[in-house]
Amino acid sequence: MRIIVSCNSNIFFSIRSFMSNKTINFSHRSTLFLFVTKYHAEMEDKNLTLEQEAQIKEKAAALKAEKKVRKVYPMVVFGDTDCGEKEFYVAYMGEPTFPQFSKFMAASKKDEVNAMRQLARDCFLDGDKELVDNESLFLFGLMSQLSEIITTRQSLLVN
Repeated sequence: MRIIVSCNSNIFFSIRSFMSNKTINFSHRSTLFLFVTKYHAEMEDKNLTLEQEAQIKEKAAALKAEKKVRKVYPMVVFGDTDCGEKEFYVAYMGEPTFPQFSKFMAASKKDEVNAMRQLARDCFLDGDKELVDNESLFLFGLMSQLSEIITTRQSLLVN
């Protein structure tokens, strides 16, 4: 799910969900605004080493050949080591097939979060299955990256 946040003034903000195009307005005093502000202030910048990145890309290329898929999307989510999680998790996701995408679109009209989870289950090729199965890792990690596998190509109508 891609969420677009726009600022209309210094005080009021709106959030628009990519899939449903619903807008939620909130002010700087709202709990959501305070949570997002606190969350971003507390986040530390985490990165992969060049070696880790190379290993991930190498495995993605091997999976692409092995599974005979058009594209493999390696998605990395950093864990919270203070809570006993690994340093980072990797899920290798395939591009959804027509039936998988159709199922996702139908389900997203009813429940976007469950639709995203089903899409993750359907497109998961390899890697750390915890990213799909663990609620926290999915909701606050993988789900925000899944829009990458359903982003449409650039297109143009020429009349």
